[in-house]
Amino acid sequence: MYRFAMLNPLLFLIIFLFSFSLVAAPKIKEIRIWPSPEYTRITIESTAAIKNSYMKLKNPDRIVVDLNDVIINDALKELSKKVLDRDPSIKGIRTAQFKPYVSRVVIDLKAMANVKVFSLKPIGSYGHRLVVDVYPTNFDPLANLLKQLDAKQEEKIMDDIKQNKPKTIKPIVPKKESIIVAIDPGHGG
Repeated sequence: MYRFAMLNPLLFLIIFLFSFSLVAAPKIKEIRIWPSPEYTRITIESTAAIKNSYMKLKNPDRIVVDLNDVIINDALKELSKKVLDRDPSIKGIRTAQFKPYVSRVVIDLKAMANVKVFSLKPIGSYGHRLVVDVYPTNFDPLANLLKQLDAKQEEKIMDDIKQNKPKTIKPIVPKKESIIVAIDPGHGG
């Protein structure tokens, strides 16, 4: 009889602590994806800081992020629909409940990439955020800058055409200048 009397308070304590951890567990509020040529940023906003771990895998190339103490919800399920076709790094994203209290986010890559995962504290209207930055390994900043400059020049030409202002592009012709040649006689014999 004494054994059962000790078991009831212990069982109550375990159930109480377990239910408290469910209440304190982070809940995903919103997810944002921002693709750019330099990197793609995935921001997972939650009610509390998210404990996480991640790994890079090959064949196929992908990044796996485990969100500890997170139960998958609609916001997390919608993550796969937010990936754009024009994203330079990410082919697709899958989410699932990996273990009872671990949600898994798998980021399928177009090519191998570097990853940086970090947390941000709440500020203003934003809650706790887990940020996943995906950097393509084949990014060339100079080629990207030239592409942006070409796009701006092409856009300006198209605007001129729409406004019926044909603009001629003058070729760069080097100026003809006289050349001076100096001969040093040297100091030999």
